[in-house]
Amino acid sequence: MPQVQRYLEKYQRALEVVRTAHRGQPIEEVRSALAEAFEAEGLEVWSEVAEDAARLISGEEE
Repeated sequence: MPQVQRYLEKYQRALEVVRTAHRGQPIEEVRSALAEAFEAEGLEVWSEVAEDAARLISGEEE
């Protein structure tokens, strides 16, 4: 399970970086930022998961 824990930590770190910088921004911008953050963390994320995250972050109040 340590491998799963490391993956989740990387995923959470990527989400927080994007959420901090792009909360409430247009979804296209959030999608792009998430793709860059996931790549920087060395993560492969299902497109449906990334899309849901982008929608949530884009819809959050600044």
